[in-house]
Amino acid sequence: NAFGNPALYVEKFLEKPRHVEFQIMGDKFGNVVHLGERDCSIQRRHQKLIEESPCPVMTEELRRRMGDSAVKAASAIGYVGAGTIEFLVDKDFNFYFMEMNTRIQVEHPVTEMVTRLDLVKEQIHPPGGPGVRVDTHIYQSYKIPPFYDSLLAKLIVHGRDRREALARLRRSLEEFIILGIPTTIEFHKKIVDDPRFISGDFDVQFLEKSGN
Repeated sequence: NAFGNPALYVEKFLEKPRHVEFQIMGDKFGNVVHLGERDCSIQRRHQKLIEESPCPVMTEELRRRMGDSAVKAASAIGYVGAGTIEFLVDKDFNFYFMEMNTRIQVEHPVTEMVTRLDLVKEQIHPPGGPGVRVDTHIYQSYKIPPFYDSLLAKLIVHGRDRREALARLRRSLEEFIILGIPTTIEFHKKIVDDPRFISGDFDVQFLEKSGN
């Protein structure tokens, strides 16, 4: 109405969708590859809280189709550098393009742990260490200024399979101590102990249904 345009947008409604994103890398010679997917369906108020790779319900055939789509999309625009193609996946494993993030994302270390590639190094500087990893700018006695991003640290774990990764995640959360300010550590502990999350039975409404 504001612009005198009678056009309408109609969007497809998806029941119990999962949010799955594919990490892509492109070079200046026109080559684009994908480095697998991350499942980021555990969200609170549409903000991603937990990301894992591989997606617990992914099949090789679906990964091939989604990966091919992600590569074609990035290739079509001659994309260079690290980026992410994001999809919604419905209960019948149909997938729908959401958006592309044309930058290295906060969650890139998950893919780094799985692929053993340093995505930042591929673009700029040296790699970090192996094993359980924490990316953070804070340190002992650090004072948080009044104007800051709510992200203080990222915890990334890797295992031979999902079960081992979850075990390491639980242990790491127990050992992770940040004093003086409220954090989401205890909140994440509850999520990783939830039987539905452990079994892989979750979608983007997981937390709303849990009352959190």
